[in-house]
Amino acid sequence: MDIEYPCGKDVVEAVLPHRDPFCWVSRIVACEPGVEVTAELDVDPELALFAGHFPGHPVLPGVIIMEALAQAASFCILVEEPRAPSGSSPASTARSSAARWSRARRSR
Repeated sequence: MDIEYPCGKDVVEAVLPHRDPFCWVSRIVACEPGVEVTAELDVDPELALFAGHFPGHPVLPGVIIMEALAQAASFCILVEEPRAPSGSSPASTARSSAARWSRARRSR
């Protein structure tokens, strides 16, 4: 697949099997297939999950951030290794062992 960067959600969905409401990559800013990727996510402040996480002080859950990272990494892998015709994806994340959160920061 010949892709020009930056690319939007249409290209992301052509490469990844994820779809809304669980596609956590809005665009790919840059990608060197199999090496590195820079991706962005547009976060809708009206997402239902913000009603409970946390009321009056919405915070995107860390598991969603980790999923967005995994999806961006999958794009980086799959863009050079397309999905099989059946639609199955060879990319999966078995675990994340070095992730940690240091300090919450309030947005202004």
